[in-house]
Amino acid sequence: MFNAPRCLTTLPLKHGLQVIKKNIVKKCLEMFAEVSENKDDYAKFYESFGKNLKLGVHEDSQNRAKLADLLRWVWGPGAGQMGWETCVLKCCLMLSANPTCGHRNKPILPCSCLSVY
Repeated sequence: MFNAPRCLTTLPLKHGLQVIKKNIVKKCLEMFAEVSENKDDYAKFYESFGKNLKLGVHEDSQNRAKLADLLRWVWGPGAGQMGWETCVLKCCLMLSANPTCGHRNKPILPCSCLSVY
């Protein structure tokens, strides 16, 4: 009797699991986007799972852009949370209004008051 190598018998199973994983990740990202539309619900969600989102940005290269859109940033003390695009726009406006503020030559972030929430 012919015994097939183990890798040939598990190949269809691995492909099936990859398809399932891809569909679950897609559905989760859609649900995260829906939750992010409501500020109060998203604040609770982000408080619980913000660290996981940050980790996902580093580990999941295929969905990095979608996960990065879900991250929230805080602009100084007492400020509310905002998305990355809003923070960059705010930094650009600040720099254009005050070109001598000293943040122009900083290598990483243009504003020292910007931090990940």
